[in-house]
Amino acid sequence: MNNDYEPLFYPFYGNLSDNEKKLYQQVLVGINIVKDVIKPTTKINADEVNNVIKAIIYDRPELFWFSGNCAYAMLRDVVTAIKPEYNGLAKNLKSHQRLLDKSVEEYIKMVKGKEPHEQERLIHDQMVKTISYEFVGFHQTAYAALVERKAVCAGYTRAFQLLMQKLGTPCYYCSGTAIGMEDNEWSRHAWNILKLDDDFYNLDITWNDCYDKAAKNHISYMYYNCTDMQMMDNHRRAEKHAFLPICSGEKYSFDNLYGIQPELEVIYQDGVTCKTPVTNKLEFLKVMTSELKGKKGKTIEISFPAKGDKVKDNIVDWFKEAFSTVYSNRGCKMDCTTTDYKNGWYKLKYTIKMM
Repeated sequence: MNNDYEPLFYPFYGNLSDNEKKLYQQVLVGINIVKDVIKPTTKINADEVNNVIKAIIYDRPELFWFSGNCAYAMLRDVVTAIKPEYNGLAKNLKSHQRLLDKSVEEYIKMVKGKEPHEQERLIHDQMVKTISYEFVGFHQTAYAALVERKAVCAGYTRAFQLLMQKLGTPCYYCSGTAIGMEDNEWSRHAWNILKLDDDFYNLDITWNDCYDKAAKNHISYMYYNCTDMQMMDNHRRAEKHAFLPICSGEKYSFDNLYGIQPELEVIYQDGVTCKTPVTNKLEFLKVMTSELKGKKGKTIEISFPAKGDKVKDNIVDWFKEAFSTVYSNRGCKMDCTTTDYKNGWYKLKYTIKMM
């Protein structure tokens, strides 16, 4: 599928010096057998050791029992021994590994035979459906996301990275900061960068899962295959992740793939009688008259997506105009509710009782 040290799949390894790469390979072998102490076979200093440990934790989501920390002994500025720190999953490791392998196999089976962008969509949706954002257990690991189905951003990111690596699609762990979706403060965050064809894209499954906490069944695509320009207002890469590929691809954006704006897709999942978005009076009257003509019965329900204060301020008067066009001499009682979404979009729902 891919070389164990191919920079296309393991970019943090590729970004190391030759000396650091030798240690990376040695430490990786040691962590895989849960070795207590690793004695470097090459002359290395503390900064180089830190670079190697960080590279391993960012490149290797499969090492769910490795905390990403280590202690080391030194002699005259040279590191003589490294002691990796393991988490509680290192106990009964074979049992935990079997559980993770089973979950991975289920995902792989689900997407077998699909194109990479189709695999991405299926995995993304399944993760959003089955994983909840929670600070429990080993929440920063792929194991937590795929087995316990509870994780934070690091767990979501490592889980997706692991699955795409298994499928042969280059996918990276990108760490940095993001403006919180509710508190508007910059805080630590992680998301994925993946390669589709010859371009790279940003994917933030965590934020897509937490897009609307009140609507637990929503699958958002607001942060699905975005460019760096689209992400720059609320995502910033950490310095050590700035070297990762520039994301400028547009071919596999959600809009281009499915012909739907991500904001509208969330509204559609709530259910509407008409999927045509409305942003002005002409569009409103066209949609409303068409919907009124197509409905029969004593009680009529009409709903559709809308955007803009102008529409929201005229939802009663414009309705009356549309209704009189269709039912010139007939009366009704009308109730309209507005459900707000992100980026100024909302859903208008009319309940009309015919007189």
